Amino acid sequence: MSIRVHPWFPFFECDSAALGESVVILVRAATRLTVKTAMQTAAKIIAPLALLATLLPPVLHLFHVLGAEAMKGTMLVAAIAWFATAPFWMKGGSE
Repeated sequence: MSIRVHPWFPFFECDSAALGESVVILVRAATRLTVKTAMQTAAKIIAPLALLATLLPPVLHLFHVLGAEAMKGTMLVAAIAWFATAPFWMKGGSE
């Protein structure tokens, strides 16, 4: 069995005996890339919103627009969302 990866991934060149296996490899690779990309895109959207939701409630409470309990609850949920998504949003380098 010989599988050569084409320069433009995820297309494979292979002999007919390895065709079934290469299709399985292709589907697994495409699924993994799609899920990873979707998660990173969602994290890049959610992280700044969570940061804003962490900073905005105290200002609203200061001007008596938001009550203390609502402020605490909003900040708790926003802080959890921030810590869960910030590493994906702020990830540097080639990825």
